[in-house]
Amino acid sequence: MVPIYREEFRVRDQDGELVLGWPTWDPQGKKWGRMSAKYIYPDKAGRPSRGAPEVSMEVLVGMVKLAVKNGQLREQERKQLRKLL
Repeated sequence: MVPIYREEFRVRDQDGELVLGWPTWDPQGKKWGRMSAKYIYPDKAGRPSRGAPEVSMEVLVGMVKLAVKNGQLREQERKQLRKLL
């Protein structure tokens, strides 16, 4: 991924980062023109984990839909989504 936008993101006492950028499967967005999303977190040595997931926007939306459909978002998370959308 070629990072374009970055935002600090903390999950349960672990510092991480959310990143939007040109995906590894479409460098510079020349084929599809769509970015991917990635959650970068530190490994045991404190370096960015190589196992950090990178997903397309379609997959990201699908993950959120699956979580909503199965009642896995807390009230605070649902409020955040409503406010954004």
